[in-house]
Amino acid sequence: MWYASIRRLLCVAALASFAVPAFADPPARVGRIAYLDGNAQFYADREQGWQAAQLNYPVTSENSLWIDGPGRAEVRIGGSALRIADDTVVDFLSIDDERVEAFLQRGTASIRLRPYGSLGISELFQIETSEGQFQLDPGGRYRIDAAADAGETRLTVLDGRARYENGDTRLTVERGKVLTVRMQGSATDFRFDNAVEVPLDRWAAARDQQWDQTHTRITRESVVSPYMTGYEDLDEYGEWFNDAEYGRVWAPRVVVSGWAPYRYGRWSYVRPWGWTWVDDAPWGFAPFHYGRWVQVRSRWCWTPGTYQARPVYAPALVAWFGSAGGGLSISSGPSVGWFPLAPREYFVPRYSHSPNYVRRINHVTNNNITINPPSNYRNHIPGATMVPNTTFMNGNPVGANRVQLAPRDIARQRPISHFDAVPGSRRNPPSDMPDRSQANSPRPRFPAPGAASPPPYVAPRASGPVPPVEKRRPEPVRIGPLPVQKVTPDAGRGGALPSEPSPATAPRPRPLPPVTAAPPGGIPAAPAVGSRPPPGEREPRTVQPPRQIVRPPQGETARTLPPPGGIPAAPRAPQRPAGIEQGNAVPKPVPVPAPERVNKPRVEVRQEPREKDGDGPNRPKKD
Repeated sequence: MWYASIRRLLCVAALASFAVPAFADPPARVGRIAYLDGNAQFYADREQGWQAAQLNYPVTSENSLWIDGPGRAEVRIGGSALRIADDTVVDFLSIDDERVEAFLQRGTASIRLRPYGSLGISELFQIETSEGQFQLDPGGRYRIDAAADAGETRLTVLDGRARYENGDTRLTVERGKVLTVRMQGSATDFRFDNAVEVPLDRWAAARDQQWDQTHTRITRESVVSPYMTGYEDLDEYGEWFNDAEYGRVWAPRVVVSGWAPYRYGRWSYVRPWGWTWVDDAPWGFAPFHYGRWVQVRSRWCWTPGTYQARPVYAPALVAWFGSAGGGLSISSGPSVGWFPLAPREYFVPRYSHSPNYVRRINHVTNNNITINPPSNYRNHIPGATMVPNTTFMNGNPVGANRVQLAPRDIARQRPISHFDAVPGSRRNPPSDMPDRSQANSPRPRFPAPGAASPPPYVAPRASGPVPPVEKRRPEPVRIGPLPVQKVTPDAGRGGALPSEPSPATAPRPRPLPPVTAAPPGGIPAAPAVGSRPPPGEREPRTVQPPRQIVRPPQGETARTLPPPGGIPAAPRAPQRPAGIEQGNAVPKPVPVPAPERVNKPRVEVRQEPREKDGDGPNRPKKD
């Protein structure tokens, strides 16, 4: 009898252990939108759908970015950057501490990966298309072009090395090479060519120049880690100096009068963290999601804290006062306020987390220390910012709607460490796009909520290629077919897409333009600035010095794909034009003969001597 009772108790205890939810830490790393040009749309929440993209908005798993028509955008993740061009849709399948996986639905993406030096950080960076997976090595520059409706993907390796995988098929693409993968019926064709730069590559290289210098210095020093998203803008917009109490601190070089941290930007509810600060400044990412703020000699300074090779991202390192719908009431109604945390003030998140996560985000290495919110806050009065609840909940700009309060009124409000208000089922859409229709919007390729993880690519069949895995999830609105043609937004309609073309007039899928063979040994430059760029490309906005033009030999034309049947041999290298040496992509300058000197006959001008007074034929005669 007693044995049966003990067995029942053990069964109950086992079931109870399964009922206790495990602590699920959010990702310690995110990306951020660092550049926007054109009609850029961002997908972060199923209830909101596609919304206008915002600078410094965090990018995490199951987010999508779409350039509708001409434009460019850039997402930075630690020391890496992913840039997209005209008519491109990219889905970020997973962004966590050790990997970045994205799916390129259509368009062009440029990827720049930087090594982390002696930090010992290795990450997996993988781009998927309908034709397979591409794993990119650190320290490289890559470009991927996807034409989904034509069944073609092209990988260009400008620097580094990449690997293509699709079932049992694995190919390595070395530096200076292009791999074109085309699915034709039940067969998959592969083609190798020499790499050629396009205007998007030159624009990306221009944006990387200053970043490369900062990355080299940051990797060598031990102040902030290059694993921290947003570190690259600190040198350009601020200055570092040493403080006797806080060590190495950073201060912005130019701010408006009355500026304080977390005052000029807006709040957004980002899952799984909750309320997240989105700053307006171009440098406003790292100082608002890592470290602490403090006033040094009446100047706001940011201190990154103890050095961490892998710092942990936080949605906003602030404390609160007031509450939604109650708390502090003023003439305009209930309001909510906040202020930045100072050094040695712990941040206690409200979202799901483990004890180890709290220690990491607060730079605490002693496991015996109890992490609790402080009783007194240093920045309560000097750094306080307050807005009406409607401004906060709707994500409106804070600076233009800030409530002015006297310091004694702020001091009477007891600070709290968290803010529990949640947004409604649907917040107000951006005011600049009220008539935006999502019927023709692309569909993000994510699993439905509660569904299992997408299965890996299945083994290839003997008769054909691997079918692409369906990763789409249904939208709450009717979704039409993906538009393939390039659409120029109409300014009079707020950038909305035109109606879907009828089947009779719908354009046929166009494959990617052929690759022009380049001389071996390097990557030639793009055509000169005066020439017309290919369709879908635009000249970079950064003026570059003139470069020598390298053209393929006369008579060399674009070659079509070979018939199905496997991987063809590499194309025969064309003859090198004059001025090109093996292993050198830059042509030697052709000496220009000096102009011949023309000896013109000298014309002598003889000037008669000037007559003095009293000389000449009319001089008076002497007596």
